[in-house]
Amino acid sequence: MDRVLALKQRRAAKGFVLVAADIAQVEAFATLPGGKIGAAILASWPGPVTWVLPAHSDVPTTITGGRRSIAIRVTAHPVARALCAAAGCALVSTSANISGREPITAKTKLRSRLGRALDMIVPGDLGGQRRPTQIRDGSTGRVIRAD
Repeated sequence: MDRVLALKQRRAAKGFVLVAADIAQVEAFATLPGGKIGAAILASWPGPVTWVLPAHSDVPTTITGGRRSIAIRVTAHPVARALCAAAGCALVSTSANISGREPITAKTKLRSRLGRALDMIVPGDLGGQRRPTQIRDGSTGRVIRAD
């Protein structure tokens, strides 16, 4: 995590979003609510909706930004899902950019902008999202960041 923070020139207090391959990977980090909101969460996954949920006490603060909550989603992106499945756990998801700058959306620009600090670029198609995923509050359902 320290390396990702340094590469992105990002403050640890911002925390990160996690992507998961399935609900079991989410439950390893967060508590899912029941009722209507729990049903809304399950209906939105896999897909481009990130939910802020109560984090388990053992989740590192570098992921939560020191909060008691965590932003997490079950991704529909086939490459990201396959990576999570192969790792056996949810993974940090972050835009390919230096903090505060425009995200890199073309693989051809990735190497030139982030340079040799990258160990590798995973082959595969980019997702079809033009904007960051929607983020919703897992206790109220309120939209925190629109898509």
